[in-house]
Amino acid sequence: MPFSSPDGKREIHEWFGQQTDIKTVLDIGCGSGTYPKLLKDKNYRWYGVEIWEPYVKEFRLNEIYDCVMIGDFTGIALPVCDCVIFGDVIEHLEKEKAIRAIRDANGAFRHIVISIPINYKQAAIRENPFEEHKSVWTFEEINREVPPSFKFRRLFKNIAVFIK
Repeated sequence: MPFSSPDGKREIHEWFGQQTDIKTVLDIGCGSGTYPKLLKDKNYRWYGVEIWEPYVKEFRLNEIYDCVMIGDFTGIALPVCDCVIFGDVIEHLEKEKAIRAIRDANGAFRHIVISIPINYKQAAIRENPFEEHKSVWTFEEINREVPPSFKFRRLFKNIAVFIK
């Protein structure tokens, strides 16, 4: 969905508040702009990647982000940023591709935030085929695949959050 569960958002906001080296943030899978809205008290330059172009107009993403790119993040050149957020995105990839994306990001970004629904299958919705969950994860599965450099690891009600 283009919206995100509130689970873990307070902790994510608190973590960002403790960081002094973040100036630029890349939000993979903008949806409705959850993270710039959550972190509106921070003075970041926001880059977003959204695969479903109709969301750009529907959620006025060009007004929320400094730069919005349209496309599959695994196939486009991503900007160099201090932090990347995968907010409800990993489950839209098949497991092998998801693991590769996490590992690639781990090598490319100083800070990474992953928020992922646990044990949640979803079909395409809102006429958006990209909303389908191509992988369903247990906390144990995703926890095994997230590199040791991620020090924050927590399961909330139905959302797991990992932060490097």
